[in-house]
Amino acid sequence: MPQRWDKLKSVPLQNVGLVSKSDKIPMMFHELKRTRLDRVIVKDNENLVGIVTLRDIFTKLASKKFSNISPKSLSIASFMSENFFHVLEDNTIDDVIKLMAEKNVSGVPVLDKKRKLLGIITKNYLINLVANELKGYV
Repeated sequence: MPQRWDKLKSVPLQNVGLVSKSDKIPMMFHELKRTRLDRVIVKDNENLVGIVTLRDIFTKLASKKFSNISPKSLSIASFMSENFFHVLEDNTIDDVIKLMAEKNVSGVPVLDKKRKLLGIITKNYLINLVANELKGYV
């Protein structure tokens, strides 16, 4: 089990779904089912441009703006957040914990030095990590 001071390049990361801005919402749900996460990363060509969570989808679908539109016809771009945080493979797990607490986010993509997506770290992953560390102390 990884320790909080380990660099992310030595930590087994969670796979995350990758969708295109132009993909429709059903593609996102396919990726969510495949990865068993509540978010996908959005790309435009080869660039990472955003993130979409289930919360984003349900919040916007509940708004009046989308009330008469079939979700199947909507593109990922309608729901994605372009302001997302990421970490690099040389960051430590402690760095991720601090960033997530400071920015109040529940998951961050992990990129390599060339900005290629390696995976994601979520709060659930971190909770399990810390819980396993504490087993010997409690």
